[in-house]
Amino acid sequence: MLKGMAANEESALAAFTAGDEAGLAFLFRVYYPVLVVFACKFTSKAIAEEIVNEAFYKIWEKRSMFNSLSHFRSYLYKIVYHDCLKAKQVAIPDELPSEAIDAFDYNAELIKSETLRHLYQAIESLPAQCKAVFTQLYVEGKTVRETADEMGIAVSTVKAQKARGLVLLKAKLGTIEPGMLLLSFFLLR
Repeated sequence: MLKGMAANEESALAAFTAGDEAGLAFLFRVYYPVLVVFACKFTSKAIAEEIVNEAFYKIWEKRSMFNSLSHFRSYLYKIVYHDCLKAKQVAIPDELPSEAIDAFDYNAELIKSETLRHLYQAIESLPAQCKAVFTQLYVEGKTVRETADEMGIAVSTVKAQKARGLVLLKAKLGTIEPGMLLLSFFLLR
């Protein structure tokens, strides 16, 4: 399934570089949430959202230069990273000393963001009811009872959909154990 998602991203990138706004919209939906999480490591959520929006505008202006998905991703993350540092220095110059910038492991954060992006994509590909249950339980942090009440289904149905979601995610994401998958999900947020 991840190969299929990558193919969709490749197709969207080709459309994007050709000037098709549908390609931009697809890439925005895929990358916006994880880039905001990435940017929040440096600044507030409101500023992070503004920086990510601006990054997509900047990248649209340079769309013809991207010849691969990895080049696109790398450039996008670097724009967001540098703009966050600029915003931080302008807004609160003393809050982020240079040793903190040096100590920050950009590559580790990039890996976390990409892992989170794959996880979100896999959750999005779950069947509708399974996705709704999984999202309420793991993304929104609701209990099984709250989820059952809100969705108007039995507790046993919620538990079954939760188990089904874990099995499907494990199949989509490879050999990651379900417990490790969920641990990764919560650690990467």
